[in-house]
Amino acid sequence: MFLLLLPLLALLVHALCLGPLAPELAARASTRVLDRAGLVLAEVRDERFELALPVARAELSPWLEPALLAAEDSRFHWHPGVDPLALLRAAGQAARHGRVVSGGSTITQQLARTLFERPRTLAGKWRELAYALRLEAELDKGEILQAYLDRVAFGPRLRGVGAASQWYFDKPASALSLGEAAALAALVQAPSRLDPERHPERLGERRDRVLARMARLGLAEPEAVERARRTPLGLHRGHVLPGGYHFVRAAVSGRLGVPAAGAAEAAPALLETTLDGRLQREVEQLVLGASARFADFRASAASVLVLDTASAEVLAYVGAPDPHAQAALGQNDGVLALRQPGSTLKPFVYALGMMDLGLHAASLLPDLERRFLSPRGQFLPHNYDRRFHGPVRLAQALASSLNVPAVELADQLGGERLLGALKDLGFSHLEQPAVYYGPALALGVGEVQLAELAAAYATLARGGLLQPLRFFRTQPRVAARRVLSEAAARSVLAILADPRERAATFGRDGPLELDRPVAVKTGTSKGNRDNWVIGTTAERTVAVWVGNFDGSPMLRSSGASGAGPLFHAVMDAALRGAGAAVASIGVKAGADPAPVSVCAESGLLAGPACPHRLALSGPAVPRESCSWHRRRCAAEASSDDCRASETLPARYAAWAHASGRVDAETLEMRGEPAPLRIAVPAAGQRFSIDPRVSRVQQELVLRAEAQTGQRVRFEIDGALVCEVGAPFTCVWPLALGAHRLEVSAGAERRSRSFRVE
Repeated sequence: MFLLLLPLLALLVHALCLGPLAPELAARASTRVLDRAGLVLAEVRDERFELALPVARAELSPWLEPALLAAEDSRFHWHPGVDPLALLRAAGQAARHGRVVSGGSTITQQLARTLFERPRTLAGKWRELAYALRLEAELDKGEILQAYLDRVAFGPRLRGVGAASQWYFDKPASALSLGEAAALAALVQAPSRLDPERHPERLGERRDRVLARMARLGLAEPEAVERARRTPLGLHRGHVLPGGYHFVRAAVSGRLGVPAAGAAEAAPALLETTLDGRLQREVEQLVLGASARFADFRASAASVLVLDTASAEVLAYVGAPDPHAQAALGQNDGVLALRQPGSTLKPFVYALGMMDLGLHAASLLPDLERRFLSPRGQFLPHNYDRRFHGPVRLAQALASSLNVPAVELADQLGGERLLGALKDLGFSHLEQPAVYYGPALALGVGEVQLAELAAAYATLARGGLLQPLRFFRTQPRVAARRVLSEAAARSVLAILADPRERAATFGRDGPLELDRPVAVKTGTSKGNRDNWVIGTTAERTVAVWVGNFDGSPMLRSSGASGAGPLFHAVMDAALRGAGAAVASIGVKAGADPAPVSVCAESGLLAGPACPHRLALSGPAVPRESCSWHRRRCAAEASSDDCRASETLPARYAAWAHASGRVDAETLEMRGEPAPLRIAVPAAGQRFSIDPRVSRVQQELVLRAEAQTGQRVRFEIDGALVCEVGAPFTCVWPLALGAHRLEVSAGAERRSRSFRVE
């Protein structure tokens, strides 16, 4: 008899030697994440990034404890942490079947396993038993059950019943029904083998066995058990926790600008975030619902960021529709991923044009065929509709997202100026030198984050004042820094908020229009791999990306059609309760003079013969009267014998004839001959050869301006490069050294020096 008691005595001695174990329950490295109202979003434990949602025992469904006891440990309330009967049963089954059939572990033993890495050996089992006895000596049964439900695994990276209840049933643990509680209790036994997403039938069978055992043990009425058995589980697979899976992971890992959770011996950290828990949950549902229609244009992913515009606080953050969707690569975080932004950078190009070149909303820009130098050789930009539109107003070019005027303006600004300004706006991932991007940077050839775009558009809405994004309530506030002039920011916002300006391209009453003014811009990257919509008001900024994480292209979609409907729904949710609608975004009441009448074709002050007019207000308006349109009458004719005429600058002659502009009206080119001028390169300009790019691909596009119909000769260092007609461009391979360019047309001759280094 003594020999039988000896192992038990040794086990008790070992348990007493362990020392207090209660602190070890809290010693595991963890970070609790709170929303802006102080509600728990998630608790992240250990380096494997396990999500938990702690729940007090009083907040648990009354069915959870009996279901758990029936599934795992029916004698929990009377054994001392180790159940001798269960151990004997397990040993007998192993001897009879030649393998382990059941482990005989109690709930206390299973809790003990979470305190150390247990090897599957006799020594490991012995240590588990000792830990279980020690836990029973320190904690009462209720505390053990609470700790168990808080720490047990319910699936991949799901720790605790609170997280499992939200993930699988989209409800708090307090609202679990009898059948749902039995399903979670069943899942504890083998989370991988009973995974509801892959094996729902297995989980259903195991749940029914737990329900039957509850009835046999008197833990539930047979009628209630039968109703639960007939009720489908109603799993909500793919729902994320209330705090946002990707946001929590990025916050704890330090990618949002804070330290990681810390070492295992550190006290639990507390992250007080700026997230609005209610809005976060609603946006998650909107993204998940919208993803159902993405298959129509072969997309599988979407990401959304919502900001409080004034404070730059992040209110909602969705990295992917379903973080656990393996086929869609849902573990990727689209908010921080680097993608090509398409046309979403254009507003900043035009803002710089207003600041540096004195442009305004009615300034004319050329939408003409032209070749530009790029790192890969000649670059010939085209518009989305594959047409050139001749002279276009800046507002028309921006609102309709025309490509050619944006590239033309980027070329005038210069690569270094544009790249430097974008970096000032927070686009820190544009890491290559300006020559690498060329003027195509205006069309989004670099890679940026959705977070960077959202911050930059909020900067526009703040009148050009940059504030870093704030993810945490304790994050130090940084003084706003001016990166754009207020006048330029306000003008760009007014253009983006005017649905009449973008109607020619996007139509009216589409997903880009809401019940209040919103400055909105779309983007589609090269190869149709990324759809973007970013919109901003004085209260909220919303940025949306739609695409595929593997970079595969989409079909028949654009920013408006792909990301537009989701943007509309998210912005509508974000503005709900955000305050009164602003009367006119980007324009302060009474700050500007009365609107002036502008000729829609020339962008100058409208005259009596201008056929189309528009009202323009803002900090900058044209000062010159329109010289394009006039009425011509015969010397002795009545006013009825007059006709309208239109006179365009000579540079638009070829476009005007090719586009059929000559119709009922008389179209003329300005009579005065255009003087010969070298447009590119500028006097004394320096160019650099990039050693990372093939020399064959590094060329300079020489450009001159001359009278229509002339031919221009380009000579460098006395050698003929080419002789061309309009549009008077010539491509020359870059060569090191100082060079002299001479252009000639008829008797006129011009020269200019430049250098290649």
